[in-house]
Amino acid sequence: SKKAIFKRSGLVGGLFFLFMVIVTNLFASQQKKIFLNHDTAIVVSPGITVKNTPSDSGTSLFVLHEGSKVLISDDSMKEWKKIRLEDGKVGWVPTSDIEII
Repeated sequence: SKKAIFKRSGLVGGLFFLFMVIVTNLFASQQKKIFLNHDTAIVVSPGITVKNTPSDSGTSLFVLHEGSKVLISDDSMKEWKKIRLEDGKVGWVPTSDIEII
């Protein structure tokens, strides 16, 4: 009957609408996370020595030059940031030597 077809199409339409709302919210949530996640920084000092610990007395690992792009992997300390390079190198740098972008 027409009434049963109308109910069934309403159910299918409602489920499709619910699915689209969920998918849209997932995409919006992902975009918000990307927009608010500031985990990239640029070296603003002429040359900085990356340390193995968050301390000036730590072992020097390698040198980064001004303009180098780094990923911040630990933002829990005020004076030091743990960074990671695209090639996988990891170390600590003073917060004053980088600028978060």
